[in-house]
Amino acid sequence: MDAHHRRDALLTWLRGRPTATAAEAADQFSVSARTILRDVAALRDRGEPVESDAGRGGGLRIDVLRSLPPVRLRLEDIVGVYLWFHLTQLTFAAPSGASAEAAIDKLMAVLPAARAADVRKVLRRVVVRPGLATHDAPRPGAPDVLAGIERALQARRAVTLEVQAPGQPAVHCSGEPQGLLIEPPLWQLVLASPSGPQLVRVDHIVHVKVTDEARFALAPLDDLIRRATRAASPPLRAHA
Repeated sequence: MDAHHRRDALLTWLRGRPTATAAEAADQFSVSARTILRDVAALRDRGEPVESDAGRGGGLRIDVLRSLPPVRLRLEDIVGVYLWFHLTQLTFAAPSGASAEAAIDKLMAVLPAARAADVRKVLRRVVVRPGLATHDAPRPGAPDVLAGIERALQARRAVTLEVQAPGQPAVHCSGEPQGLLIEPPLWQLVLASPSGPQLVRVDHIVHVKVTDEARFALAPLDDLIRRATRAASPPLRAHA
């Protein structure tokens, strides 16, 4: 094992125990205690929070208050966290919002520029209005449904939806997702369909199939919502 990999392994090994001596570390990695101390110095130079106590009874340890182990995030994990936070902020002010936003902006900074721009465009297609009384409590949208809606909104692709309200038979509809209307606690998909714009409750969507059709033009969202609210189109109506 070369010095670089040994130091990374030493860091991981130290994180797994409250304290250890240089002799114990030397035995673990089959090197001398002097080499371990050089490794510790090198880790400190690169900013790792390794502490050591000299003298009898001393040892090596990680200052857990200064550092957390690295977390590997997929690109979609970052996108999901960003959208969840900002959509939540649209409906109510979350505690520690400022510090959370700063952390999320750091995550977004590592995304490819084009991907980050697409994600931010989704938020511009969200309308929030005062809460709406509903006789049934909305269920959380299924993760695969939410992922399909997100993909369709970002890529501007048409969808085929299977929709089923409680106690009602399933129905199918197709159209172009234009945005989201949030009237807490209801989340509704604004869908431009051949029969006119419709509002579809997200928690009533059972399945989303995203088509490969070319990008479509986005229409003014407020106008679509106004027309969909006036139209009577059961059972896809978001509210009575």
